[in-house]
Amino acid sequence: MDAGVLLYWVPLGAGGHVVRLNGRLYEAWCARREHRPPTPLFHAALEIHLDDWSYAVEMAPAWGSSAGQGGVVATGPVGLRPLGRSRFFRYEVRAWRGGTIPDASYAVASPVSVSADRDRAAAVLDLAPQVPALTWGRDELGTGEMWNSNSLVAWLLAGTGHDVSALSPPRGGRAPGWRSGLALATNQASVPAAGSRRGPTLQVKRGFSACRKVASMAQGEASNGRTRVEYLLGVPLDADVVRQWPQMREAVHGSQLIGDVEGSFEELTLEVGRRLELDDVIVVEWTCNYGDGRLYRNVTIGELEGGRAVKVTDYWGEPTTTPQWRRDLTSPLEMPADGIWPDNEHLGHH
Repeated sequence: MDAGVLLYWVPLGAGGHVVRLNGRLYEAWCARREHRPPTPLFHAALEIHLDDWSYAVEMAPAWGSSAGQGGVVATGPVGLRPLGRSRFFRYEVRAWRGGTIPDASYAVASPVSVSADRDRAAAVLDLAPQVPALTWGRDELGTGEMWNSNSLVAWLLAGTGHDVSALSPPRGGRAPGWRSGLALATNQASVPAAGSRRGPTLQVKRGFSACRKVASMAQGEASNGRTRVEYLLGVPLDADVVRQWPQMREAVHGSQLIGDVEGSFEELTLEVGRRLELDDVIVVEWTCNYGDGRLYRNVTIGELEGGRAVKVTDYWGEPTTTPQWRRDLTSPLEMPADGIWPDNEHLGHH
C-alpha cells in the first residue's frame, strides 16, 4: 500500500489476562445497569501508510513492556489529573514510524481500509500530536462516555474528514469511548468555546503535498500571524502576558511588545513538534531557523489563566556538535525529518 489508513479492532485485553478480566467485569457491570446482555469489547488502533513507511498510531500506558518504544507525540493523565505527574498514571499517544500495533495478531475482522488517500493519511499523522490531554477513564467532555484509546482513534478519523458512519466493532461488540472522540471532533469543527481548556481547536489544511499542523484560537481571537508564540502554544495571549528568556536574562511585557520583537525576524521559519498539556500548563517542543540554515531546537512553556497565556518562558537550543570525548559514549538520535524535530523543508512562516 502506497498510502492509506487501516483500522484494527483488537479484543480488549488480548494477550493480557488482567486487562481482559477487568474488561469483562466492566462490561458485565455496564450490561446489568443498561439491562442488556454483555458484548465483546474492542480496542481500536490505526496503521498509517505514507511515503514507503508505516506508522502505528495508538494510545497506551506510559509504563510496561510497550512503554518508551518510540513515536510518542503526546501524553495525558489517567484517572485523575494530579496523578498524571507519575508515569504509572499517564498514557502515551504514539505515531511510531516503523512500529507495530501490540496484539495486532489478535485483531478481529481487521485491518479495515478506511481510506487510500495520501492527504488524509498525512493529516492523521499531523493531527496526532495535537490531541487534547484529556484524562483517560473520565468523561470530562460530558458525552456520557469515558476518554480512552477508542476516543483517540475516532477523533483522529473524524477530525481528518474520514467517513466514520460505517465503522463499528465486529461481532456486535462495543468500543467504549468511541462516541466521546466523535463528539469532540464535531464540537471542534463547529463553534469552539472561548477560553475552553479542553485543548486548542484544530484545523488541518487539505489539498497539499505535505500536511502542516495548524492550531486555531477561540472564535474571534485568532492571532492572524501577529505573534508566532500564539501559533506555538495554540492559545491566545493575555494582553499583559510576560514572556521570559532566562538564557538572555530578558523579559518582554505585554502582547504588543512581543509582536514588535517577533516582527524583527522576518526570515524566521518554524514548526511545532509536539504539545503536552497538564492542567493550565502547555509545554511545546519546536524547531526554528533564523534564515541562516541552522536549526534551533527549542522548548516553550505557557502558563494559562482562563484559556489565555499569562506567562511564557522560552529555552533556546542553539545548534552545536558532539565533542570528541563523548562520541564513544553516545549513539545517534533518530530524528525523522517530518517528526518532532523537523528539518528545514518542514518549517514554514507563521
